[in-house]
Amino acid sequence: MCTIFLTRGTNLVNMPKKMSADGAELLEKLIQNYNLKKGQAPPEDLTLSRIALAFYQVTVLTAHKSGPHLPIKPSYMATISADYPAALMTQAVAAAIPIDKSYSMALIHAHCLYLVELAKLINHRMKNQGDALVLESCLPALHAALNKRHPEALEDNLWLLLEVGLLVKRSDAEPEVVSKAVLRAAQAFRSRHRNVYIM
Repeated sequence: MCTIFLTRGTNLVNMPKKMSADGAELLEKLIQNYNLKKGQAPPEDLTLSRIALAFYQVTVLTAHKSGPHLPIKPSYMATISADYPAALMTQAVAAAIPIDKSYSMALIHAHCLYLVELAKLINHRMKNQGDALVLESCLPALHAALNKRHPEALEDNLWLLLEVGLLVKRSDAEPEVVSKAVLRAAQAFRSRHRNVYIM
């Protein structure tokens, strides 16, 4: 279900029209078995986006390995920021960002660079609104994901971020730091939006 969310989105009505017969059949079974709902649904209902966020580590690992199949291709993001990491190309990654590390804001800013492009892809009317308004439209969902963070998951999240290359460690004796690709993406975001504080 995390893979379907990453590669197909959340529109369960239109999704089967773009799938093979086998894919559409599998999707229908998932919808029936888990009573999945489309997009904006009451809090008690299951949606693909809620499942992807609940299992955010699986979602981030899948994004990392599935770059060419994501709605926005890493090659496009690379035109905005060189070597943009596919692991940042899912809203679920926000749940893995440590709460108060010195590099936390760099990860958030790097991720926001993608969120702005995703919003413009999903809603074509946003393209002419200017990046500041587009970013503002992304913030409620981003805050929802950031609010899912739990300090007790820090070690697991550090492992995840190191595994997908968003963080690097030069040696066991040194602390982790953001990768050069993340730093470039954060700088690209700040060149458009200044050093806006997002938490």
